[in-house]
Amino acid sequence: MRETTALGAAIAAGLALGLWRNFTELRDINRAGGAVFEPSVTPEKSAEMFSLWEKAVQMSKGWVKKDHETANGVHNTRKPSIVANNKPKESAFITQSVFNDLNDADEEDLLLELRKIEIQQRLKILRKGLKPWLSVV
Repeated sequence: MRETTALGAAIAAGLALGLWRNFTELRDINRAGGAVFEPSVTPEKSAEMFSLWEKAVQMSKGWVKKDHETANGVHNTRKPSIVANNKPKESAFITQSVFNDLNDADEEDLLLELRKIEIQQRLKILRKGLKPWLSVV
């Protein structure tokens, strides 16, 4: 792909100086030496390969099992906080109440929730009157 930021600035400057008479000249200059990608695979073959790739992704889900899972199947990487009789215990109530609303969430929903939390943290810093660039978020 051609780098266009500097090219665009140079074209705008040249146009302002009267280097080119009109946009047709500019179009021809910008198109010179460019390459156009043409796929060598037919659309049918591409769709078939994509379908096989999607199938492989679906088949690989759940392939690796973690040793430590919570009661509702959510992977838990933290150490259990409750120890009784020298055996760690997981607080099922806390884990389930925190993660139950995320069971049906897709990746986009989770990313939106994460973004919302980031914005709320920054607003909290601004409300405290701290400089956001001095704090760790």
